[in-house]
Amino acid sequence: MAEEIISAADIDAAQFQEALERYPALIKDLTKSPKPGSLTLEELDYFRYVEAPTAFSIKGAKLSLKDLQKLVDWKLRHGTFRPTLPKLVASNSEDSVNSITEEGFSIYEKDHSELAAAVKKLSELKGIGPATASLLLAVYDPHKVIFFSDEVYKWLLPNADKPKYTPKEFDSLFAQSGPLMERLNVKAVDVEKVAYVLIKEAEPKVEPKPKPVPSGRPRGRPAMAESEKKPKPVPSGRPRGRPAKPESEKKQKAVPDAPARPRGRPAKPESEKVQKAVSDAPRPRGRPAKVTSSEAPATPKAEEPATKKRGRPAGPGKSSASKASAVTKAEVADDTPGRSSKRARLSGVA
Repeated sequence: MAEEIISAADIDAAQFQEALERYPALIKDLTKSPKPGSLTLEELDYFRYVEAPTAFSIKGAKLSLKDLQKLVDWKLRHGTFRPTLPKLVASNSEDSVNSITEEGFSIYEKDHSELAAAVKKLSELKGIGPATASLLLAVYDPHKVIFFSDEVYKWLLPNADKPKYTPKEFDSLFAQSGPLMERLNVKAVDVEKVAYVLIKEAEPKVEPKPKPVPSGRPRGRPAMAESEKKPKPVPSGRPRGRPAKPESEKKQKAVPDAPARPRGRPAKPESEKVQKAVSDAPRPRGRPAKVTSSEAPATPKAEEPATKKRGRPAGPGKSSASKASAVTKAEVADDTPGRSSKRARLSGVA
């Protein structure tokens, strides 16, 4: 079960001071061995709360790219780690870091109410959002500007949704921290540390799983006792395969009485064979050559067949009847009066 957190509205000065004094011990417990060439969380924490505010708020020194990377490294080790953020921050040039941070600090210095404009200017750097921009302003003015961390957001705005790290959320956080600092007469950097202590202490502690105690037995399946093992079959000594039959049991092959008849058609005697005609001159191989028109012998033309009449052939008695009808018609025409005289005139006979 997580411990109940003292709310920012209910905490008194004594409780606030006790929580603030527990911060160094908590950081020491959270510090792990870093990678070779990296700083520990304690060293980064000292840079964040002592060296950086002294250099950039009091002395007014310019923020370099190396200093920006150290602050971002502290933010990721101190809170939620985001692996892509260091590469984005490292892609900024030295000149852009110097000029943009100087302009952002100048905007805030001229008018403290222009906090949103200063955050917007600092967010022009690659990998720098409203949360990291608030960290730079908290380093510049640790008395009034509070860092937009997950722990501060959970403590000052317990009923709010999960933060999306927008400028509007930072404005709400900044407005909520003002009355608390005024009531307890504390600095913004102290509120940040107390919120971190109270939230981290209330989180359930994840204990590592205990390592299994070795049993001492060898790995793998234990060997079976000799009494439990199945006895191996004793070889019979006989050769493998079917045993050969004795000669007395073997079937005797049938011996033919007559010699075997040859296969196929019997050959003809020489007297019955047809003798092939042998010509004196060998016949040329291949297709014979064509004979030209001059060399070809004159062949009589075949009689042309009679032209076949078109139409259906006449019947057997039709030809004689048609001839008879033609003669009768001529005779009738001659006997008709007037027609004979007409023919006579035409023919020149009176």
